[in-house]
Amino acid sequence: MKDQNRITEEFRVKGMICSRCLKVLNDELRRAGAEILEIELGRVVINYSSQKISRSHIERVIRENEFSLIWDK
Repeated sequence: MKDQNRITEEFRVKGMICSRCLKVLNDELRRAGAEILEIELGRVVINYSSQKISRSHIERVIRENEFSLIWDK
């Protein structure tokens, strides 16, 4: 049975400049409970359960690791 509370979302991230940035964000988002579907400099696509983690928590993890969210495409 598919979890109806799972969300797939793309985040545009400012400040990701090297492979170390990818590792840090990957590790921290996984630790928070997100499944990383794609990650590259400036962009991460994650799948997460809204029952376990909120969008605001994901945004906080990104900011706490000294990255910024890009809202305009």
